[in-house]
Amino acid sequence: NDLLPQRQIVGRQDLPFSLLSAPVEVFCFDFENQNTWPAEEKELDVPILGSGQCLGVVQWIKVRLDRDVCYENAPSETTSATSWQKCVYLLPAPQDVETGDIAVLSAAHNRIFPWFSISKIRKAITPALPK
Repeated sequence: NDLLPQRQIVGRQDLPFSLLSAPVEVFCFDFENQNTWPAEEKELDVPILGSGQCLGVVQWIKVRLDRDVCYENAPSETTSATSWQKCVYLLPAPQDVETGDIAVLSAAHNRIFPWFSISKIRKAITPALPK
């Protein structure tokens, strides 16, 4: 949808969805041992674990506050509204994916905002059937 911003806050916890891949850590910030984090861009190959229609990339946060305390707002968890909302980065058009495909995830942050998109889907290689 050309009129809808690609980045959307996931404000509803009651809508059904299914993840098509396992969670992938994209960026990690060590607040105890680091004090600067330069802007970063990367591409990751994300294996598709289930067939379906991919609408976008879901982003959430996991913060380890100390050895015993961790906060994560994963999409599989129903949580009340917080300042750390989950986001979805919508694709320009839904893409059909199959188990074994590889989503090439483009990820970037400018030290303030992250950005995610799928630059391409590499289709799973299917073995040729014997004749």
